[in-house]
Amino acid sequence: MSNFINKHFRKSKCIKVIYFGEGKRNDIHYIIPKGSTITINEKSFVLNNNDFFIDRKNFVTFIFSHQRVEPINPNDVENLGEYDPALFDIALNSRIASEILDASKNKADINIFLMVGLFIMIVGFAVVWYTLSEQISALQESLKPLLEVLQ
Repeated sequence: MSNFINKHFRKSKCIKVIYFGEGKRNDIHYIIPKGSTITINEKSFVLNNNDFFIDRKNFVTFIFSHQRVEPINPNDVENLGEYDPALFDIALNSRIASEILDASKNKADINIFLMVGLFIMIVGFAVVWYTLSEQISALQESLKPLLEVLQ
């Protein structure tokens, strides 16, 4: 279902991936990349700016194999790399875990900022309400003589 949504409604953000699985079976996926990586069938792959082509419907298209992390250059098939996607996925997950741990160290919690912002908004509304109520009562006092003349 996400292939259909990405293909028809998120054309400007998605890329087309032709994935050759085991047994030379190929699948076509329309994926929105996260940075320079994509995930297909719980395997992560790297995108680069050299090994793609534009198909007839103007999709940026990459070709991947289940045995490679990098895309296959359709013009240079003889120079294939020997990286394993399972090893790349393990490295990517460990890097993400270390980034999460680094980000959580000595950082102020967002809830504190939300509470301070909420307090400032409440005080601001109270000041505006007090100022307007004083001006409205002064306006009513100045209009009383006019109302008495009209009656």
